[in-house]
Amino acid sequence: MATVIVIANYKGGVGKTTTTANLGVALATAPLNQRVLLVDGDPQSNLSKIFGCSDPNLIGERIEDILDYDGPRPTPPKPWSERPAIGTGQREPIPGGVHLLPSTRQLADVTVRRGLEDGFAYRLRDLVVSYGELYDYILIDTPPGPQSLVATFAMLAADYVIVPLTASDLDLDGAVDFAEVLEDEILPYNDKLRLLGVQLTMVDRRQRINNNYFAAIVNELGLPKIPGEIPAQGRVNRHPRLGVPSIVAEPFGLVGAAYARMAAAVHAGVSDEAQVVG
Repeated sequence: MATVIVIANYKGGVGKTTTTANLGVALATAPLNQRVLLVDGDPQSNLSKIFGCSDPNLIGERIEDILDYDGPRPTPPKPWSERPAIGTGQREPIPGGVHLLPSTRQLADVTVRRGLEDGFAYRLRDLVVSYGELYDYILIDTPPGPQSLVATFAMLAADYVIVPLTASDLDLDGAVDFAEVLEDEILPYNDKLRLLGVQLTMVDRRQRINNNYFAAIVNELGLPKIPGEIPAQGRVNRHPRLGVPSIVAEPFGLVGAAYARMAAAVHAGVSDEAQVVG
């Protein structure tokens, strides 16, 4: 069965979507060569846009279409492994070889309209279970905000949570609060869920002392930490315009290499032979 990892933090701007995209590609490519499905659970659809699936009229069935049904649960569609090649009328593989379930802002409408219906909270779990034999990893990107129903549904479906955060006090407070929510509100309904670790993102090497101090506080609080850090690099923000994540645009760049190391640590941490990353 696939290992389901949700990338979540109630605070925005910490690199959730960037981490989902780059970690997914790093897991899918050499030397790990895992079968990876990415699920865009954020109505902002930035994960879909990173992979060039920004036009809902071109990408076909979306996650909100899959979740919004009546009657018996339909057979889930084949996730997208190709995308439209802009301006050519042809199709091309999604960069990195990953598969994708895209979304649009209509996902928010569906969850608000139907989120409180009996059993709806577990539809995302049922969906990923249906893909369980086809993939080694399913990564779910989630929106910010403690009231996000999609984030809650994703955690009900997941085996592990990764919490990206930057070296700021507000982010640290948010990570602590998030860990408490996992223990108090999610574990009673999904007792297999584990916090795989926090991942420091957008680390400025010029602030090395502050970064080391922040990492020490994370350890002191007992939050598991994924080894390594993701460096800050301005041109990362330009890569989505190319329809690719950073690890595809610059596989040997600082950010791409950091996500490759993160993928190796995550893969070791969830294997049967190793303990949770920490």
